[in-house]
Amino acid sequence: MTGWELIGRLWRFQHGIFEAAADVFAELGLYPKTIAVLYMLRHFRHPADVARALAIPLPTMSNMLRELEAKGLITRELDPQDRRRIVLSLTDRGEDALTRGQAAIDSVLAGHLESLSEGDRAAIARAIELFDGMLTNPYLDPHFDQR
Repeated sequence: MTGWELIGRLWRFQHGIFEAAADVFAELGLYPKTIAVLYMLRHFRHPADVARALAIPLPTMSNMLRELEAKGLITRELDPQDRRRIVLSLTDRGEDALTRGQAAIDSVLAGHLESLSEGDRAAIARAIELFDGMLTNPYLDPHFDQR
């Protein structure tokens, strides 16, 4: 399998999970990238860091943040340590939306995994660990926390 084939299959898998959770996202007034932004706000405080982690251009990130703020899901304040920077935070409503969005994704994924054997589930878990080990960018590490 080529690198492009692998990336294509992973993208198709991710896209399929998001499509299956689309009704919940729609109820929340969100879409996959905005759920990802909410998730990253658990790890990062500044717009540029969230944009870098998600590979989203800053102008696009700014628009997404305005939308999330208008929906009452995040707050933006001046950074007390550097008044030139903005600090982002999830609101209670944003935490609830993220929790519901993640639950929808978890439910869809669990539905797919339950049809697999224990050995196949273990093989997938091991493959994911190996992929994680290949990453050298801390912004892509789900356990990285810059807050």
